[in-house]
Order: sequence, then structure tokens, then C-alpha cells
Amino acid sequence: LVRDLLVLSQLDHANTGLKHVELDISELVSDTVNTMRIEAKNRQLTLTYVPGSSTETIMADPDRIRQVIVNILSNAIKYTPAHGNVTVLCGQQKNNVYVQISDTGIGIPEKDLPMLFERFYRVDKARSREMGGTGLGLAIAKEMVEAHNGSIAIDSEYGKGTTVTIY
Repeated sequence: LVRDLLVLSQLDHANTGLKHVELDISELVSDTVNTMRIEAKNRQLTLTYVPGSSTETIMADPDRIRQVIVNILSNAIKYTPAHGNVTVLCGQQKNNVYVQISDTGIGIPEKDLPMLFERFYRVDKARSREMGGTGLGLAIAKEMVEAHNGSIAIDSEYGKGTTVTIY
């Protein structure tokens, strides 16, 4: 919680300390997915990575982008029941590089979608206590993506799953 609040405070004060370097996003996503495989396996999930057809490079801070992907991927794993699927796609669409994380999890009710990026917002308070978390992961992800001049979108159907796309 303290670390998350510190990150948000830095982002609030434009003190992001971003280290922009040329980054192969496919490689970073692949490495991140591989580190999350154990967690997915422990929850009896199938975790699939589909890289783009070409090398996608961006100017970005690798540590911050990795943190965004870990936040989103952790949510997908946490909220997908055993024997479900989590799929990560990486690619390029026109001039935008994207990472898309989809799951066959519990989904999010439509009424909650507009508030998901608010700090401390939790869809289901009872489940949140049971599964842990601070309610800051999506707020941090959004602010980090925007600090890189990108955007993030969530599409979900309650009971069927969620897709998060980072541009």
C-alpha cells in the first residue's frame, strides 16, 4: 500500500522519473508473461502469449511498462477461476503499439466500468477482502500509461471475462 501510494504521489507531481529508452515491447511482454506463468499454473489457468508479427519498439521506461503489465496480468489471474484462460496479445495497429490482456474470468458489471480507474475503487468489497489488493493497481496503470502518452481501455462482460488494451 505504501509503495503504491508513493508511486501515485510521484505521478501526481509529475515526478515520474521516467527513463525513456528504445524498448522491444514484444520481448518485455514475453519476459513478463513468463515470470507470471508460475502464478497462473498455481491457480490452474492456461496463460498464452501471442506476440506480434513484427518487432514493435517504443520509447518507454521498461520498469514502468513492466509494472503496468504485471498489474493488469495479476488482476486477470486473480479473477479467473481455475481451468480458465488468460491470453496476452502484442502487436501494432496503424501507428499504435498495443498490449491486450484477456481473461475468461468473472467479468465486471457494466455499472462499475466507468469507476475502475479511480483510486481505491473496488467492484466487490467482500471479494476484495478475501483476495487482497489495495484498489490502486488500475489507477497506477492508467497514470503510468498516460505518462507515456498512451491510453488504456477495459471491456468486460459480467460472468464472461475482461479485456484490457494498452496503447
